[in-house]
Amino acid sequence: PNFTGARAAGSDFTAARLRSGIFVKADLQGAKFQGANLQYGDFSHARIEGADFADADLLCGNLHATDPSTASFRGAVLKSVRYTDPERMTAETWTPTKK
Repeated sequence: PNFTGARAAGSDFTAARLRSGIFVKADLQGAKFQGANLQYGDFSHARIEGADFADADLLCGNLHATDPSTASFRGAVLKSVRYTDPERMTAETWTPTKK
């Protein structure tokens, strides 16, 4: 499923089967993903503040450029999850200097 850029703040994805789901740049603040299958999901640049991933399976997921500090991952499978790559983030946010 492709949720790129979706406005899904507060949505309930509890126990959903969203393997390989694309959530790039989606607003998922406060969304519920408890027990969801999110293996290989791409959450790059998504807003996940306050989201609940308790007991979800995020095996090999991508959380690049997200702020997971206020999200809950209690009991979640986080094996091989990719977090923000500092070098990639620098390249993505680089702007040329004005002369």
